[in-house]
Amino acid sequence: MVEYSPAALHVLRTGNILAVDERPHEFVDRVLDAVFAPEHELGTPLAEVTRLREQFAGHMAGKLVTLGTPLLTNAGRVDGRALSSCVAVPVDLRAPLTAVTPVIESYYEQNMGSGFDLDPVEDPMAVLVALDEHAERLAAAELYERYIGNMANLSIDHPRVHEFVTFKASGHPLSHFNLSVNVSQRFMDALAADDAFVLRDGTRLRAWELWDAIVEAAWRCGDPGLLFLERYDADNPTPLTGRYVTTAPCAEVALAPGESCVFGYVNLAALARDQAVDHELLREVVAALTRVLDNALQVSLAGYPTITSRSVMAAKRKIGIGVCGYADLLVRLRVPYGSARAAEILEDILTLITYESKVASARLAADRGSFTAFPASRYASDATFLSAKYGRIRSSTVAPDAWERLDATIRERGELRNASTTALPPSGRSALLLDASTSIEPWFGVVNFDGAVKADLANWIHRLYPGDTAEATLAAISRQGTCQLPDRVAAEVREVVRCAAEVSPLAHLRIVAVASRCVDEAASKTINLPAAARPGVVRDVFLSAWQSGLKAISVYRDGTAGQQPEVLGGARVA
Repeated sequence: MVEYSPAALHVLRTGNILAVDERPHEFVDRVLDAVFAPEHELGTPLAEVTRLREQFAGHMAGKLVTLGTPLLTNAGRVDGRALSSCVAVPVDLRAPLTAVTPVIESYYEQNMGSGFDLDPVEDPMAVLVALDEHAERLAAAELYERYIGNMANLSIDHPRVHEFVTFKASGHPLSHFNLSVNVSQRFMDALAADDAFVLRDGTRLRAWELWDAIVEAAWRCGDPGLLFLERYDADNPTPLTGRYVTTAPCAEVALAPGESCVFGYVNLAALARDQAVDHELLREVVAALTRVLDNALQVSLAGYPTITSRSVMAAKRKIGIGVCGYADLLVRLRVPYGSARAAEILEDILTLITYESKVASARLAADRGSFTAFPASRYASDATFLSAKYGRIRSSTVAPDAWERLDATIRERGELRNASTTALPPSGRSALLLDASTSIEPWFGVVNFDGAVKADLANWIHRLYPGDTAEATLAAISRQGTCQLPDRVAAEVREVVRCAAEVSPLAHLRIVAVASRCVDEAASKTINLPAAARPGVVRDVFLSAWQSGLKAISVYRDGTAGQQPEVLGGARVA
């Protein structure tokens, strides 16, 4: 049985993840019943279904794994709902709003975060305001279980791009939208050459003037972020099925029109064993989670609101295994966030997750069949599709020749169940259900929402100091909101326990760059900056993100949003 903490129960209730009058154990049974129901139609023997269900329930009880909150909210609760977390809403935004809102609402009703490509429209700002106002009316009516979160993106060569990148910074808050500008190689070449850049209507402008406008706006309000959709498409396993036009609200997956993704998360902190990571347990958890997410996708196919989504998801069967608890793991291993060792640990873990999820997906395909776009995919046409991307990674968990063998096996047998298997969403409330830190982010503060110092830190302090000294030290940490107290806290703790605003931008970038190389899709990662950071820091972060090969990047300067979800605790670094 899963034992949820008071904080996790609060998330379950306030997030409407629990149905009305539903108790936690009933909720868990509801979800398990839903995600294992497809096993019967797919021909799995009853005894094996029982074993698999008990195994996954054990992983949940051990706080090793959880599922995306839209999946947890929808599963077995309302007949006909899909279990996906995000979607590229397949509508033509050039049409009148009244013509497209029924389709948009049909996805909102399923609690999906939505992506919108504004490239086809002449006046992106007018459409954006109309979509945001529509979302606000729906939110005010309390029609849905989840907050309505959207991404809107515009290409760097759109004639109205300058207005778009400065829109939020100019005083338009847009409560329900993140904004990103899709930056092309052509623009970055013009930037590097300090040359003019030509918009699609023939307008010429200095690349650096537009770049500086983006930097200034992001410094002021956190928007826009940058997308490099050309890079997402370079890794697209099924380009003939559709090019990517947008992303999930936090950019962890790129999406073709109608495309969606179902998410699940491995809690890395729960893998800590005697100052090491239990990689064998990780293999077991990943195999189980791959199967469960494929089951969730099977449930979803009949529930997507449009034929476009049903078609593209049957063709690709995209799933996304992500992680949470990375910062917690590092504290337990006594490794500083952003250090070379921290990067190695993450590289080993994520490479293993991607590899084992592919192995599990190939096994599933042997029994269930491959995603239908497989014959036209790069797995079939490119003999080194996986090994070219992952074989160069210096991982101690997966050897280069293992990727070569996997490439050959998949291609020769024509068997792979899911076109993509790994991504790094922000994990948000899913992590809170496990009492874990979010995704690959550092701690945002040393104190929990209930005012208590985080358990891993408190336990460490109690091991270092005698009773009264430990309590006095914890009181000082709680009062100051940081471990960076040389007169109070031991150097070894100060070195390891640095919160988001205490980690240098380059250390943030090191982690996201490593993570991005090790997954199929992308990493949702915000570079948190102190309030005193100057625009030049944002400029450097954005340029470094491009140079590091990232697919997306965003920054957030402390205090620049009116409804900042967490206080970024601690001493600040520029």
